[in-house]
Amino acid sequence: MRAEASAFLEKARSALQVLLQKQPGHGDTARREALLGRACRWLGGLKAEEGHRGEALELFEQSVAALTPAIQADPGN
Repeated sequence: MRAEASAFLEKARSALQVLLQKQPGHGDTARREALLGRACRWLGGLKAEEGHRGEALELFEQSVAALTPAIQADPGN
């Protein structure tokens, strides 16, 4: 189950990164950034539980980088 969740989150993360790169000024940019940040955070949690601390830290940093502009654009999200 955990491997399936990790695979799903990796796919979601990749898809969101592509969308954000291809459509930087889209109306849903803040929502997409928030989703990317959450996916990175959840994936980081899974990696940390598996003992992959370096990967987890990198994912948590990506999460903060994505969530910061999302929260600034839409504080209620």
